[in-house]
Amino acid sequence: MEKVVVFYIPAPKGKAREIARHLLSKRLIACANIIPSQSLYWWKGKIAAEEEELILAKTTKEKSPLV
Repeated sequence: MEKVVVFYIPAPKGKAREIARHLLSKRLIACANIIPSQSLYWWKGKIAAEEEELILAKTTKEKSPLV
């Protein structure tokens, strides 16, 4: 049985679909979920906020060089 790996990929708003489709077309992932999100982070000494999209990409351990 193959082990499933899930990657959490933050993407700029409007780019997640393009990234997910590219990964799917290369057969690097089997499935992608895109979730709207807002990130809060420190930037130049202040707290900043930005709209993002999160990609939850599912693949197998064999297809992932990062695991």
